[in-house]
Amino acid sequence: MNTSYSTEITTSVRQSNFELLRIFSMLMIIASHWGWWIVGVPTTLESQYHVIFHTFFRTFGQVGVIIFILLSGYFLCTSKFKIISLLKLLEQVFFYVVFLLLFYYLQGYINSGVAPTLGISAITDWFTPISSGRWWFFSCYVALYLISPFLNRLIERLKKHEFRLLLCVLFLFVSIFPSFFVLTTANDAMQNMIIFIFVYFIGAYIRLYQEDFQSKSLCLFGAVLSLVIFVIGKKIGFIEYRYFLYVIILSVFIFLTFMHLKIQSRVINKCAKSTFGVYLLHDNAVVTFWLWNDVFAIQNFANTPWFIPVSILSVIVTFIVCALIDYIRQLCFEPILMSFLNRNKINKVLIHIDSRMPINSVKAEENTQSDNKPIYLLLFINALYLLCKLIAIYLNKNITYKLFLVIFIAGIFAINRIENKGEEC
Repeated sequence: MNTSYSTEITTSVRQSNFELLRIFSMLMIIASHWGWWIVGVPTTLESQYHVIFHTFFRTFGQVGVIIFILLSGYFLCTSKFKIISLLKLLEQVFFYVVFLLLFYYLQGYINSGVAPTLGISAITDWFTPISSGRWWFFSCYVALYLISPFLNRLIERLKKHEFRLLLCVLFLFVSIFPSFFVLTTANDAMQNMIIFIFVYFIGAYIRLYQEDFQSKSLCLFGAVLSLVIFVIGKKIGFIEYRYFLYVIILSVFIFLTFMHLKIQSRVINKCAKSTFGVYLLHDNAVVTFWLWNDVFAIQNFANTPWFIPVSILSVIVTFIVCALIDYIRQLCFEPILMSFLNRNKINKVLIHIDSRMPINSVKAEENTQSDNKPIYLLLFINALYLLCKLIAIYLNKNITYKLFLVIFIAGIFAINRIENKGEEC
């Protein structure tokens, strides 16, 4: 007897610490969009505190995106592929396509008294969101989800030391090189999938080898230190790209810190289910500009004491309102989809599709010794990168990359010598 998909999905208990992390990450993403879309504010800010605040808010979204992919790697690496999950995601997207187009026509009619028109090309773009890239994260995530069974098959065959080596190689080409050489092909938007796969692997490694990250104090220290480096980096002009090593390392340590939290809350879990809906609602061509420049009118508070509190409040209110709208969608429209998909014939088709995908049994390598090497390595790389940048700025010479490599190789060599002596003793 086949189990319906709705029953299979709803019986799983979500871990509230990770659900809280989803909420936290989405708030950072909203803050980032606030920073990018308020017109004229960056150039008119007179207070240095306001300038710094705007810079941080604008770049926190990079951390939020990385954390969402870490969560995907952490959970998808040990789960079966389910076409129903993708269909629910598509239902949510197409619901908001219709919702936002209706909102666009209504808003245009109220403002001008005449219903606006959209060309065939624009309509086609809205109803083909994956290929048109209307929501770039959604397009990349769908691709990542579709290839995740194949990524898991690769992980399944890797031993622990091989998995570590793979992550180091990817880290070198995806993050470290671009952190020094800004004008490289790795900065192209088409490279998002490579970055997603790399971060997916990190999340999967953390899931499989959690014993390497059991030191709560080290994880918390890493998060605090990485945040300090993030702050210092923004103040001295670090370039803003989501895959730069200090952004990835900060994201990983925030993830590890939340991983150690012990929380269970139905309210948090329900709220977190709306995070993707919050993203779709607030980040689109119809709402984004109108939201920050007309509804909240942030520019009116640019050089007043209210700039920071109003900005923070606008981010929180945006999350709450969008989450409430998505909650209504879940109550009214999602059950219709599920009742349709749970029909016997359709259910059989969905199960058949799932059976054609690779069946993964990803498990950690047995009899491996736990250690804190990954944490120490991340701390070392992050601190070294900051040190090299500061030296390069002080000397006013572009020697950062060479200096980083020399110290990094020397550090790795020294660590290996110390470990070898310890084994001999």
